[in-house]
Amino acid sequence: MSILLNQGEVCESGARLFVHRSAFEKFVGALKERFEGIKVGDPLDPAIKMGSQVSRQPMERILGYIDLAVQVGARIITVENGWLIPATSMVALSLR
Repeated sequence: MSILLNQGEVCESGARLFVHRSAFEKFVGALKERFEGIKVGDPLDPAIKMGSQVSRQPMERILGYIDLAVQVGARIITVENGWLIPATSMVALSLR
């Protein structure tokens, strides 16, 4: 999943997925498992796949995007957590 490369900081990362209703719940479960398996922490540790944000400004921007998504109806399926924001996945239940 390209969105997970470079902490999602790759311009051509695919950020949206369209999944058929018949496969939706199974897919969301697999996506949740994949995102929760990403180790977050010290970027100098070879086992870590995602480090902290470089400062408060990008952290607040990311958390703002997450809040906005929830305000317009997205459901978070993984957890975000302060300076070390784990790979956060969410689903929109309908297209607008």
